[in-house]
Amino acid sequence: MLLAAAGALALACVLTELVRRLALARGLTDAPAPHKAHRRPTPHLGGTAVLLATAVTGALACLLGGVRPDGATAALFLTGCAVGAVGLVDDLRPLGPVPRLVTETLAAAVLAAVAGLGPLAGAAAVVWIVLVTNAWNLLDHADGVMASVATATALATAACAALAGRPATALLTLVLAGALTGFLTRNWPPARIFLGDCGALFAGYVLAGAAVLAVSAEGGGRGLAVLPALFAVVLTDTALVVVSRLRAGRSPLRGGTDHTAHRLRLLRLTPRGTAVALATASAATATAALLVHTAVLPPWTLLALLLAAVWAVRLLLRVPVYRTPAPTGPLGRVAGPRTEARLPDAADRAPSLDG
Repeated sequence: MLLAAAGALALACVLTELVRRLALARGLTDAPAPHKAHRRPTPHLGGTAVLLATAVTGALACLLGGVRPDGATAALFLTGCAVGAVGLVDDLRPLGPVPRLVTETLAAAVLAAVAGLGPLAGAAAVVWIVLVTNAWNLLDHADGVMASVATATALATAACAALAGRPATALLTLVLAGALTGFLTRNWPPARIFLGDCGALFAGYVLAGAAVLAVSAEGGGRGLAVLPALFAVVLTDTALVVVSRLRAGRSPLRGGTDHTAHRLRLLRLTPRGTAVALATASAATATAALLVHTAVLPPWTLLALLLAAVWAVRLLLRVPVYRTPAPTGPLGRVAGPRTEARLPDAADRAPSLDG
């Protein structure tokens, strides 16, 4: 499996550079804007390299390495490709949130059915997968952040899957970790290519689904504790921006420079320091989840993570990020107080659920 991950890393390095050059030649780039960090047109189709590297390396590992993909893992990969394909279309021609959410919901429902989850567990799994998938997409707003955090999460998820007797799921997530690491060679600040919706949705969906498969055999308390701990960083970031925007009278659906990474930049962390800090936090929380999964720690110990997340949100909410009044419109202002503050001097990309 480690050899497969190394192969995915090498292939992703090559494919990412090829995609970058092709996108530049075709003009498929993210244009600079006042609220964005990059100052020159930058390709945003890096997710295609991650998806292709994961698919090719995973298939070769199954054929040559003797790992037989079970039905649930095969469904996870195929539905993940469908979600990534919709993300690619959205990168090329913005679709809006509805087609993406419909695709994610249908994909998660297929996965739950193939995995043999009951009606209640299946419905909960669908909600969880859709929520976490979009949380990962929201995290893709600063150079190196999403890919580095996802790599740490993927490694822990692979370990959980292997210990749960799901070698194919472990292989898929380990190969994904390798592909994301290869992509990071071009996405590390200052980024020369961005992940885009294709990569963020594909990686987020695969990680969310793989975690469900890995913990589905656990008892209720332990499994429920492991899932949020594996994704503590990405879920905390989503909670932060939702609470912050509601308090400021802004729509949670409109993108903005108010994520964790933006606030850390305002606290004088460098772009690279921000990515390292969030990746380290992800590695720590994912390790704690793994220790609970293996019964080294009892589930209730993860309450400390919850308290730490609440504390982090409270502290980060004190960092001023809004300079202008809340915008109006269908995705603009919502009922609530108006908060004005200063925007980052060098804000990173600000995603929005409407594309």
